[in-house]
Amino acid sequence: MKRSIFHWFSMLILITMTVSLASCKDDDNDEDLNASLAALKQWTAGTVVTEAAVTAYGGVDNCFISEQIPDKVWSRMEGKSYQENNYIQRSDLRYIRALHWNSNNQICLGEIVCNERIALTLATVLKNLIKAKYPIERMLLPDNYGADSEQQKQVNNTWCFSYRAASGSQTLSKHDLGLAVDLNPGEPS
Repeated sequence: MKRSIFHWFSMLILITMTVSLASCKDDDNDEDLNASLAALKQWTAGTVVTEAAVTAYGGVDNCFISEQIPDKVWSRMEGKSYQENNYIQRSDLRYIRALHWNSNNQICLGEIVCNERIALTLATVLKNLIKAKYPIERMLLPDNYGADSEQQKQVNNTWCFSYRAASGSQTLSKHDLGLAVDLNPGEPS
């Protein structure tokens, strides 16, 4: 009888330890989930997030938003990707929050500014790319790279709008108007 009580007691301790270890593992996952959810809510572009967080956030469809440029984003753009001009104004542009897969097969938060005329189409294309698991190395505003297209090419940053027209020039590029996207520009064509 003593042996059987000892046996059951040992089994109970073993089960308790296994459950405790498993719950510790879940706590780590909860931390990852909570950190990812916080990044999604603040939309910290460039941050890697978990699939579980995307699901908890409401799914992929809730992660593709086209909106007027928020003041915080605009302050980053002024004097860099946006120069005062007579051709395109803040009201002509849209800020898109989008997910993308990076080359390490991780989901990242991305951001891109484009012309309002293509914003919904671009958001749809980006949504289709993530569903197809098409890798986009980076998707950050050009302002993170001094609005320099060569620097963006070196780090393979996907971007759209950056006003670069020379003072007094009437020849505008599609990027000046937010109508062209450089997708993974550092990769060979």
